[in-house]
Amino acid sequence: MSYTNIDLIKKHISFSSEPIGGNADYPVTFSDDEWITLPNKFISPGSIIVKYMNNFVPIMEEITFLSDSATLAHKPLALYSLTVASDSSLGTIYVENKDFAVDCANGVIIRKNGGAIQSGSTVLVWYYYFSIYTDREDYDIDYSAGKIKRLTGGEIIFGQTVQIDYQILSYQAPDETIVQAADEANAILENEIDPLKAFGANQALQTAGTYLAMSLLCRIMSAGALTADRRSASSSRNDGWLNLGDSYRRDYESLIKSFRRPASKLNRPAIS
Repeated sequence: MSYTNIDLIKKHISFSSEPIGGNADYPVTFSDDEWITLPNKFISPGSIIVKYMNNFVPIMEEITFLSDSATLAHKPLALYSLTVASDSSLGTIYVENKDFAVDCANGVIIRKNGGAIQSGSTVLVWYYYFSIYTDREDYDIDYSAGKIKRLTGGEIIFGQTVQIDYQILSYQAPDETIVQAADEANAILENEIDPLKAFGANQALQTAGTYLAMSLLCRIMSAGALTADRRSASSSRNDGWLNLGDSYRRDYESLIKSFRRPASKLNRPAIS
């Protein structure tokens, strides 16, 4: 008998799809055409950048700070690869994070207030940048499993090492997992509380079934949070799901007290 279902469960919980972190400059070597497992699962679609360094001589570029920032001709930039100076003779060498900051992903240099670079100044920048490979042409990515492989016929050659940037999402429960939790809760209720199907569409049992399904689902989410990021173990999110599951389980137990069959009394042993 059905006491709860996916629609009732989704009214009680929401699954955020906001990025919760990521990885940058993670090295991967494509030794063959097989799938390679990344450190994280549930990668945010569209966030992945597979890049390689193809220039081993730094680019020199002149920029003028007409505002607080200036954009270079190339991106993404290699981290900590920039040298910013007042002229080609390196008369004054400016210091990163003191005189300027760098947005490597977008190739932007930001002048810092209080630093040595004045508004309107022209400076010279030496830097390295990455070239980017193309998804579905040079490589394939399984976003939910966190796996990547090179594609035959693409630009990534056998044995090449690339660097990868990406964002990860919180663990997402697919609809089939929610349905499975609802089915398990319904089976438990029918077996333990309502084997004769005597209560019918009882509102209290419907709510109890939903709470039980939620407690089961929270444990699944806890396991998913642990495997989504194997390096950090995601302990805080894991504990949060476990605590929420325990809360739903207590609410379930409270609701079904009045439905439980009284325990039969044991007869006293006969004295012969």
